[in-house]
Amino acid sequence: MTTIASDWNDIGAVVDYIRTLRHVDKSTSSPGRWAVARGRLCRTTPGKLQKLVLLAPGYTRTSPTSAPVQLPAEGTAMNTQSHEEFAANWDRQVGCQDQYDPAASESVWLEMIKSDPVGATWGPGVRRAPQVTTWGWNAEVVAKTQIPTLMVSGEHDKQVPPERVRELYADLGSHQKGIRRSCLFSHNATWEKNHLLLFRASLEWLTRGSVNGKQEGILVQARPRQTPMVTIGQIVWHYWTLGVSRIPG
Repeated sequence: MTTIASDWNDIGAVVDYIRTLRHVDKSTSSPGRWAVARGRLCRTTPGKLQKLVLLAPGYTRTSPTSAPVQLPAEGTAMNTQSHEEFAANWDRQVGCQDQYDPAASESVWLEMIKSDPVGATWGPGVRRAPQVTTWGWNAEVVAKTQIPTLMVSGEHDKQVPPERVRELYADLGSHQKGIRRSCLFSHNATWEKNHLLLFRASLEWLTRGSVNGKQEGILVQARPRQTPMVTIGQIVWHYWTLGVSRIPG
């Protein structure tokens, strides 16, 4: 079992590694799964992060500020997901034609199973993930966060609904903040067909502090009238951390 504090430690080590590797004082980051941990890390490691990109951040305004008395909290140690459940979870978030390649979905699943040889032996094979005890990323904390932050939300995301991302945008203390909404993507945006454009959008924010030249505001990508064609800056990447050796400006 794990807690959000152990995630802070893991990401903190990544930030320090990038700072050393790139010989910079501050790192720029683009997390997905660890958006909650990285958001809180802005407060616990001030001065180490220059910009953030958060895809589908699971923000809860009323989350407790302090850790519970018992850690980890009582409950199951992990959750599981079968191949059938993984595919169904993705399909329920499809809102555009040819949003993802089934071969990509299969590849992601196979890599998940490969990473967990124990889970792979449970029945037909399952993906396992730890249950994480979380605290410390709420309205009080984010109001004090001044790091320029881009938040990304897919209209069809059923795992982190867009309204939760809008709440984070409203509560965030930074004066340089943006929220990018798009009808073309789901929670699995990085694995979908427009992923290369997402990477470029992330890079623009992390190096220039803008998306399509805009430094703040809620930017909505409307549903196209024809076959979807996307432009740079529509949404951003998912699970990886990016280090930039020189930050313009």
